[in-house]
Amino acid sequence: MDNNMKTKKINVLDIVILVIIAVSVISLGMRYYQRADITGESVSGRYEVSFLVTDVRHTTADAFVKGDRVYVATDDTCIGVFDRLDSNNPAAYYAEDPDSGTVKVYYPEGTRVDLTGTIISEGVMNDDGYFVGGSYYLAPGKKLTMYTGHVYVEAVLTDITEYTE
Repeated sequence: MDNNMKTKKINVLDIVILVIIAVSVISLGMRYYQRADITGESVSGRYEVSFLVTDVRHTTADAFVKGDRVYVATDDTCIGVFDRLDSNNPAAYYAEDPDSGTVKVYYPEGTRVDLTGTIISEGVMNDDGYFVGGSYYLAPGKKLTMYTGHVYVEAVLTDITEYTE
């Protein structure tokens, strides 16, 4: 038998390379179809993203500056531009009262506050939810750590509505 005619065997490395190529092709196809779904039946535009920040120092309200870009701290994604604070109320906590059980108590004015505010964001809204820039998912109830050039806070998104000037 001639040395040139030896049969080639498939080894483990060949199988691993074939699996990696197959997974890459499948994930690329899934991403393409997901992108088509997002842009197909969706409304692109500007949206108001409302948020709630609880139990922060009263001076935190002054750190929110209109026009500051707002980022998600976990991955530095810009989700929009800060527009306004909608409310600045004294923060509350629950305390045990021996006579009446649990009671809601408010911090003294000028100490701890709860803030609600609005971010103007550009993205895509469809049946699956709201996507900033078409790719970063946001939804009411989502908790995130956000920051601007002046403030760093934990927030809960409360509402996402279409922006009207």
